[in-house]
Amino acid sequence: MIDNNNQFRARLLDEKRTVKHQLVKEAIINIAGQHLYPSHGRVKEYLGENFKKFQFREFADVWNEEVGKLLND
Repeated sequence: MIDNNNQFRARLLDEKRTVKHQLVKEAIINIAGQHLYPSHGRVKEYLGENFKKFQFREFADVWNEEVGKLLND
């Protein structure tokens, strides 16, 4: 029973992480599509209320990862 609960919580965390990455990725792509640099501030503004889902460090990590992917493509 405890193992099932741990697996359930792990899946929930994974799903939340995936959603957050998708939100930031979408914001970065849309901002870059306007020929603007997708800075922290611009992405934060684009996310609006969705930004509240992030802790600052978490947002910074996701932003760094997604901007890195965009610049390497």
